Amino acid sequence: MEDGVIMVTLDPRATRLLQRQADLQAFLLARRVDDMDPDALSQYIRDQAFAMIGETYEAVEETHWKPWAVRPDGEPVVISKQRYIGELADVYIFFMNLMLAGGVTTTELFQAVDDKQTKNLRRWTEGYDAKSTKCPACRRAYDDEDVKCYPAVSAEETGSLPVLPFCEMSGEFVR
Repeated sequence: MEDGVIMVTLDPRATRLLQRQADLQAFLLARRVDDMDPDALSQYIRDQAFAMIGETYEAVEETHWKPWAVRPDGEPVVISKQRYIGELADVYIFFMNLMLAGGVTTTELFQAVDDKQTKNLRRWTEGYDAKSTKCPACRRAYDDEDVKCYPAVSAEETGSLPVLPFCEMSGEFVR
């Protein structure tokens, strides 16, 4: 990082894969994802998210994660990297479909990941507890850029009256 500028180098394969997935989805659906009406797009997002969860579970299944399952004759756990990568590829394909549904580019995603990693590191170093730092009503983090909720402030902190927490989503103070 130099003078507040973050340099991001993207692997061009990520962008090519996303474009190829857009073309594949257009072929399979007989229309582009970005041409869907809001109801169809909402259903598409749900379908893709559930499919991605299913594929994630299949990747986990490749790790023999069940500690209560006894292997015959004390056989060691063997994880097939090839099958594991195959399941992760399926996860990534459905993830790309979710990117397409939101019109998210690889540049936007990679920048958001970089920003989130920076935020998570700051949260960790500042003692983030995942409760007091979130709105008690909508559960959004106060430090997320688009959150307009604010936390309670004690009378001692304000020097006068206490301030109740406010939830922007509900438009109400939270008691």
